Amino acid sequence: MKVACSIWSKRGSCLPAARFGYRTKSSARYAGGSKAAPLSKVTQDDVIPLMLLRCTVCHGLRRQEADLDLRSKESMLKGGKSGPAIVLGKPDESLLVKRVRSGEMPPKKRLIQVGVKPMAPVEIDKIARWIELGAPIESEPPDLAATAADPLVSEKDRGFWSFQPPTAAAPPTVQHADRVRNPVDAFLLSKLEQKGLLFSPEADKLTLMRRAYCRAYLDLIGLPPAPAEIQAYLADKSVDAYEKLIDRLLASPHYGERWGRYWLDAAGYADSEGGKLDADHPRPYAWRYRDYVIQSLNNDKPYDQFLKEQIAGDELVDYEHAPVITKQMMDNLIATAFLRMAPDSTSEREVNFSDDRLDVVADEIDVFSSTVLGLTMKCAHCHTHKYDPLPQRDYYRLAAVFKGAYDEHDWLQPLYIKETTVIRTKTQGRLLPYVTPGKTPYELAEEERSREDFNGEIDGVGGEDRAA
Repeated sequence: MKVACSIWSKRGSCLPAARFGYRTKSSARYAGGSKAAPLSKVTQDDVIPLMLLRCTVCHGLRRQEADLDLRSKESMLKGGKSGPAIVLGKPDESLLVKRVRSGEMPPKKRLIQVGVKPMAPVEIDKIARWIELGAPIESEPPDLAATAADPLVSEKDRGFWSFQPPTAAAPPTVQHADRVRNPVDAFLLSKLEQKGLLFSPEADKLTLMRRAYCRAYLDLIGLPPAPAEIQAYLADKSVDAYEKLIDRLLASPHYGERWGRYWLDAAGYADSEGGKLDADHPRPYAWRYRDYVIQSLNNDKPYDQFLKEQIAGDELVDYEHAPVITKQMMDNLIATAFLRMAPDSTSEREVNFSDDRLDVVADEIDVFSSTVLGLTMKCAHCHTHKYDPLPQRDYYRLAAVFKGAYDEHDWLQPLYIKETTVIRTKTQGRLLPYVTPGKTPYELAEEERSREDFNGEIDGVGGEDRAA
């Protein structure tokens, strides 16, 4: 999965879990620092992580210095300006092995900048052996049947109630079915009847208005009813007047504004970076994500689609080859800002080192796990969770999923585009402007009114100082 949105940052493609390195000793086993595989069975799976960790910053998706791409066997055989990087069966004649053994590549200065150690002799020998074997691509498939379950996660843990898929329960049968207006009433009345109780009598219109009408307004849109709305409700003599009121509030644009705040708070939404030192710079386009959340709620977007767009919205549309960027495409890209809401101070050079970048990654994993998974995984960052069935290795497995977007060795700072929102496409090699759809008269009126209110507030601030 990758996260690519021009208003946030442009990231590369997915990278293997073996590439993910963190600042804990135990995580080194999962970051390409494990014991070398037997040289007689070296495959592309053993070699490519070495390339990804040290070489693809300059010879990968985003940059291909000397026209060389070291992300696959095919691209190595194709080579660059100096010819093929590898010669099958002849490691000593392969340019890749020559440059690495001489210490010319990867450049030591570059390794120091990204905080990565040079290749160890055993790793260089692994690359040479791979070339000698003809650069085999696939390793033997794992024997899943013989794979033992993780001893840190028991069957009791897996059976915990919060880890079970939700199931729909049929409404129970009740004695006083005439008091049931919806399935929720059936569940409530069933419990009451078990205690020999019933619902209270129907409230009159005025009582319902005082106790439920105003509460519905505050709960659903966060605003009290206007006097004219109260009078209209009292004048409505239909049996389903209250139900029509609820439908009207759910259709209000203020509903998304009210309930979108809960998701925005969980996602860590902010209009500035919230970084260390003086790196709390504004996020000029953060409001686009805020509006995306509000519109999603107002449009009653299915929750699974809501999550997919925020986790991998850039993978749902082929925006790089599209002749025109549509609103749906733009919404999918804006949705990925969910993965950019963590505090990020790396816009300042003084706090843009590997440790600072990993702090951003850790915060984003915490946001993702708490919102999407309903788990607090922060403890597993440093050790296996003390209470929940979360081994530390699972934390770094999850971290590896985001490696294509959060690579501390190939880090891109947030990209801010001023004035016009544009997206660069590969095929055309040009910037495509976002096509703004026609707005409804209501939206235009609201926009104009908001602009006038804002200008009025600005004019009212500091007027005495300007007059002086």
